[in-house]
Amino acid sequence: MQNIGQAFLDGAERRPDLLAIVDDRGAFNHAQVAGIVRSYAQRMAALGIGRTSLVAVASDVLATSLPVTLALALLGARWIAFRNAAAMAAIEEPSHFLCSPEAGQRDDPRFAVIDESWSREPDDWIDLEPAGDPETLSAPWLYFSTSGTTGTPKLLALSQEIMTRRVAALGDDFTSRSTVYCGLFPCFAPPYVTFTLAAMLHGCTVVRSHDFGLWDSVGVTLLHGSVKQITDLLGSKLLERKLPQVHVGGAKTPDRLARHLLQSFERLIEVYAATETNRSFKNEKRLGPGGGIVTVGRPLDSRIEIVDAEGALCEPGEAGLVRVTNGYLAPGYLNNLEAEARAFRDGGFYPGDLGSFGANGELIVLGRSGDVINLGGIKINAAEIDDTLRATEGIADAVSFEDVTGGTVSEIVAFVIFEPDADRQETAARAAALALERLGRERSPARLIPVHFIPRANDGGAQRFMCKELYARIKAEALAASAESGAGPEPASR
Repeated sequence: MQNIGQAFLDGAERRPDLLAIVDDRGAFNHAQVAGIVRSYAQRMAALGIGRTSLVAVASDVLATSLPVTLALALLGARWIAFRNAAAMAAIEEPSHFLCSPEAGQRDDPRFAVIDESWSREPDDWIDLEPAGDPETLSAPWLYFSTSGTTGTPKLLALSQEIMTRRVAALGDDFTSRSTVYCGLFPCFAPPYVTFTLAAMLHGCTVVRSHDFGLWDSVGVTLLHGSVKQITDLLGSKLLERKLPQVHVGGAKTPDRLARHLLQSFERLIEVYAATETNRSFKNEKRLGPGGGIVTVGRPLDSRIEIVDAEGALCEPGEAGLVRVTNGYLAPGYLNNLEAEARAFRDGGFYPGDLGSFGANGELIVLGRSGDVINLGGIKINAAEIDDTLRATEGIADAVSFEDVTGGTVSEIVAFVIFEPDADRQETAARAAALALERLGRERSPARLIPVHFIPRANDGGAQRFMCKELYARIKAEALAASAESGAGPEPASR
């Protein structure tokens, strides 16, 4: 097992002229990024950053954040995104903060701004020995926060050893000197960190841009993002030239979106992944003979099983809990032993998803165990409601949740984002009719609330707890406004 920073430097010597990073500001080949990594490591060492350091990083500039991550690996120091430092503080305070100039300066001696001077070789060069001992490589290196779709984000730590295995497992997506990867996630998001490390270590190129012309000129081969990110970027656009692949994760890909994407991409892959497990399974979606969407499962090196509440395997086609097992699972959570005991058991990880396998071996995610709402004894799968509403033409996005603000009786309501040119009244009527047909009256939402924004996690997962809080505020504001005007309360919508 080799230090990840050193592994990148060794690879850069073999492919110095290959483009490594391309963004709207410029381009860097592997040799140039290797030089930046060495210079960053020197600057960090001069600041006292070493094997016991915990460094919080604030930068969404790939040409800064990626070399920082590799330099910290070289030194054996630990990384955490600045936004997660507060959650980490109960366990350990960061020893250093490194920020891009756009992130701003702080009046704290632990803060340092990474400006252009960091990329130049320092005058007082320090002879650095990469941290490659087994103890360092198996110790925590990257600290991530899970998506927090339940309102309780959890922290986990991944070692260089685990990340090396995860990068190796992505080898089928990253072909040396061939793959040109463009991810839509923030630089600090776990899938983006993992995929960009895979690109660097497998000898590929990363493009950080939403400029389709730049994609075409550099030759992007793989686009990767959540359903929301892909929809926001490409929901109404077509690329002039078809690209080889798009990988979509975080939620089910609506058939309407799949048909649209298959006009711009040769292959559409729905990725099943989690921070705790890495990418675990692929569903490939393609157009069938009659124009319908056909989904075919593509197993990877992880073992995906459908089990009952006791962990016993379900019968083929039977719905149950999803369990993932592989050789690079996270070891557990740092700040929630109760959640760890529920999620990490039987030698695998339980993401909290309900699922089954379809006729083509596809993994069908039916929702999350936390999406099941008990409404007066009636079990309602909120994710099924979401899918039904999103299947309505004119609705761009939707999330359903339980409204408990009405007194003793709660009901299901939904936030919806209408397409810009949609007739809202007509679209809402069609959505209500479709929900009634598919779900029945008891499981259909009582009201649709138009909004311009729906709270979602980085992976696209619905943050229903935030929707509940937002709706409670909307209703309170409406009641206060009606009391001031002396009129009756207006329907709660925004």
